[in-house]
Amino acid sequence: MLHFACRDRNILGIQSELLGAHTVGVRNLICITGDPPRMGTYPDATAVFDVDAIGLANIVTMLNQGLDIGGNPIGSQTALLLGVGANPGALNLDEQQFSQVYGVLQKLGQEAKQKGLSKETPAPQAAEAAKQIMEQFKTETQNLLTPEQTKIFAEVVTHFQVEPGKFGYNFNF
Repeated sequence: MLHFACRDRNILGIQSELLGAHTVGVRNLICITGDPPRMGTYPDATAVFDVDAIGLANIVTMLNQGLDIGGNPIGSQTALLLGVGANPGALNLDEQQFSQVYGVLQKLGQEAKQKGLSKETPAPQAAEAAKQIMEQFKTETQNLLTPEQTKIFAEVVTHFQVEPGKFGYNFNF
């Protein structure tokens, strides 16, 4: 299964990659828009988004009908099975709200790193640290988010993993 993101691809490149994937036998796709660069370690980077996941799904549909992105016949149809990512708990934040919330998350991530928290932190300390960080997040975003948005955001931003004898966590800053 190919996980296909639109970020940093123009539509000609997308069409080419999809045709190439079909040619080598790939049939199953998960189509997503992709994260903006500001979500990563290079917040000043710009991105190319000629289409989003919906546009990508439309391109796949056209190729499956034997047409290119311009509506011209391509000789034969592709047989790509299309899947998409969805976020049923998506937060409807305007850009200013998102920037403020993201700023809080970056600050909390830096504080966690400064305290030496990592996946190697013993379970009791990791659990307590994660609880304190999320309480601080709730406090600092109470005027930006509804309680339900805060809960959803916390679940999306943090990932907790429990293994025998270990309690791991990952903050997606």
